[in-house]
Amino acid sequence: MSKYQKLQELYQKTELPDLELEKKYQNHLSDQINQYQHFINLAKSNISKNIPINQEIPGIFETNKKIPFNIERGDTLGISLANNYTDSQISQSKEYIKILRQRSLDLDNNIQKKQELNDKLDVFLQGLETRLLNETQGESIDEIDKLQDQLLNEKIRYRTLRKELQNLSEEYE
Repeated sequence: MSKYQKLQELYQKTELPDLELEKKYQNHLSDQINQYQHFINLAKSNISKNIPINQEIPGIFETNKKIPFNIERGDTLGISLANNYTDSQISQSKEYIKILRQRSLDLDNNIQKKQELNDKLDVFLQGLETRLLNETQGESIDEIDKLQDQLLNEKIRYRTLRKELQNLSEEYE
């Protein structure tokens, strides 16, 4: 056997493992692609569902607490998908922050309107109290007590609304 034949034999032996490695790598890539396509199909089916925003917000906060992807060594597809996923989460979070800020403003306006209504009711009740005192001179104290109870209930309701707004503001800021 000549040196040329030995080199040819050696070259042929070294090509086979490279082909096997290449096939394994291609199989691994095709498996990953199939898996990602499966995940994409699942995501598309979940996106098509209409989930109310009040159910979706806690889910977003929970998923933001978790690591979005375990990076495999040399897994460029996974890294790019994780990067895309993280960017998507960030943009969704920004959109929800805008929505929550708008809701907070709406709640502030609602509370302000309720406060103005309560102030008007206070003035009205004071006017009624003075009128009743002048007309009846103590005959309808029960009615005044009822009106005072209503006034107290309105004040409690206003304070409760104000606390709820503060809780919501603290929760979403």
